[in-house]
Amino acid sequence: MIKIDQKGLTLIAEELLGHKDAKKDALLTYFRALDWSTSVKEPLSRLMAQDFTTTEALLDTILQFPVTRNITVLEQLFMDQRLPKFLEAYRPEGPIVFHDRTLMAYDETKAIKERVYVETGYSTTNSKYGDLTEIYIQRPREIKKSVGCPIIYVADPYMMGAVNEAFDKHLHSHQEDYRDPITDIELPLHPTPAQPRPQGKAVDEPREITLPTFTGMNAAFNHYLTKGYALVYYAGRGAYYSEGFNVTGTQLEVEAVDAVLRWVDGDTQGFYDLEAREQAVCDWSNGSVGMSGRSYLGTLQIGVASITQTQSLKTIVPEAAIASWYDYYRYNGLVVAPQAFFGEDIDLLTWFCESFLLNPTNSAHDRLEQWETLKRQIQHDMDRGSGQYNCYWDGGNYLNNADHIQVPFLFIQGTADWNVKTSHLFKLMKATANNPIQRNMIIHRGKHISLHTLVNDHFLKRLDQWFDHYLLGIGTLDWQNGDALIQSAYDPDQWQIANYDQRESQNWTIHQGQTLTTDESTGESLETLIFHDQANYPSIKAWETDVLRLDSETSVNWQSEPLKADYHIHGDVSVKMSVQASEAPGAVSAMLVDVGKAVRVDEKMFTLKETEPLAWHVQAPKTQFVLAPESDYHIITRGWTNLLNPEHRLTPLTKDEWSEQPNLNYEIDMMGMDYTVKAGHRLMLVVYGYDREYTCHPTIERQFTIDPNTISLDMDVLTADQK
Repeated sequence: MIKIDQKGLTLIAEELLGHKDAKKDALLTYFRALDWSTSVKEPLSRLMAQDFTTTEALLDTILQFPVTRNITVLEQLFMDQRLPKFLEAYRPEGPIVFHDRTLMAYDETKAIKERVYVETGYSTTNSKYGDLTEIYIQRPREIKKSVGCPIIYVADPYMMGAVNEAFDKHLHSHQEDYRDPITDIELPLHPTPAQPRPQGKAVDEPREITLPTFTGMNAAFNHYLTKGYALVYYAGRGAYYSEGFNVTGTQLEVEAVDAVLRWVDGDTQGFYDLEAREQAVCDWSNGSVGMSGRSYLGTLQIGVASITQTQSLKTIVPEAAIASWYDYYRYNGLVVAPQAFFGEDIDLLTWFCESFLLNPTNSAHDRLEQWETLKRQIQHDMDRGSGQYNCYWDGGNYLNNADHIQVPFLFIQGTADWNVKTSHLFKLMKATANNPIQRNMIIHRGKHISLHTLVNDHFLKRLDQWFDHYLLGIGTLDWQNGDALIQSAYDPDQWQIANYDQRESQNWTIHQGQTLTTDESTGESLETLIFHDQANYPSIKAWETDVLRLDSETSVNWQSEPLKADYHIHGDVSVKMSVQASEAPGAVSAMLVDVGKAVRVDEKMFTLKETEPLAWHVQAPKTQFVLAPESDYHIITRGWTNLLNPEHRLTPLTKDEWSEQPNLNYEIDMMGMDYTVKAGHRLMLVVYGYDREYTCHPTIERQFTIDPNTISLDMDVLTADQK
């Protein structure tokens, strides 16, 4: 890393003007003669040479003017090849820092490109050596090895292609089909550690390659390559050229992700070839790694942070990431689908990511037989028949080891993301409350998306500041531990800072007139209520309309009085109640609704025609949140539990045990949420059976009896003075 100081400014002025005796008036004349956009022309026109004591002070001001929101005047000069001598002197010492910000000073198309096979600690194919997994590296050619560059590490099991057959032809049924929980696990989840391979031949120069075409890679990662960072892409076990099999949601999976960090640390081997003849050493890093990526890519960040003992990992920035695989495909003893992915399950996701199946040179007959055995083991152990928690799912519950997470994280999440749901964000925040680390959030109103070109907020600048700070030690962050930057639900351009650790819990119960209230109970006894599940609906929308009707026979609901002030829900939402049902197993569900007309932020993020530069040679369309048409209500959150799992039990009752206890108490932890209910609106709690949008669909029509005297709704709030 090298900072541009007074000497650097002098070099720039001399190179631009062609001589050492650079004058302020000449400098202004030079810049005003160039073809700038209005964002530069206007502030240039207002500058007066006499207002600056030195040429360098004037130049310092001009170089900071924004050409676009991602590119300054200085960076534009680099890209226009106007400062080749300066770059020749400064690039080798890079990343180049100006006013506590790394600069886009490297042409990403000229980077060194390598493929390395990293040795993991285990074999998933019964070899005595650990599986070799492929990683792809891009790093600035100019930076000296003795200086080193920080690393942005992206673990992406999708990148080498997807086996579409898994989802195209093998989706599971979405009808209820309960079976007793399995009592045995077939997968070898804790194999014997493998032997290390003999060392390969030392290699003086990198083995450069033409990179393969990556699937679905976010072009924004190139932004960091231009700023003097290296990019390391991990494809995983079972990828196109890799050995072994990816076993999604197990400790074997995150161990392989961790192997790359160990390679950076120098604690495991890497090779340029699968025969392990040529050694690949990470001697070009500054020893600082930050992880980035969305969805599965973010999930692996949480997983590896929960187990790693490496020195190199300095921070993670997961977007829409899974904290527990059980909570992604299951919930409280039920099979629960990610939004719009009915019939998907963890066996199919594993299959989808085994891109070695697409490589004829890496899918010999004996390996295919091993894969079929592994697939059957996953399908058995995941226990879709009961939906219950077991030790297979426990291996993918990173919350178990959340106290081990010792690196700061910035978690990005959309409140309309019902694929990877908001519960993962809030459960991780809660589980790390006592960790001595910085924990922060960015909460937007969108779905399962990335924000790198969002016009409603300069998200990319925030990421730059975060990575520059934690990987290079420059700049300061305005975040307090627990702070969240939160987009308003009613104005896409309005954001506020709120602190998760300052939330408080508020309790609501049912009061006279069947009203949902925070008032103390009067002690009166309320009558029990009955509803039933209906087996068939023509559509999910028809089901939702029916369940939300005030006089519905398929649900019961309670509303509050109009709120006296805005009510900011932020964190956990749970409901406790006593329910009796005609038959178990089955589902009982709850929903919290904002009732009131409002113009809310559209959960879709729209792609605009205008583009913006993310790197020297990468342009991406801008994206934007806008307001949706006025709506009468908004579903804030929801949750589900199996009737065999009362009181939030992970170990279910048997059917006989359940039938002997007819009035059981249930706790449904709904998805943690951030949402502000406006003054004058009402809160409505809805209790119903199966959820047609997420749970399996019923094949029988159960009857439910609920005691409103037992209803207790608890919510984490940031404004707890509403009645």
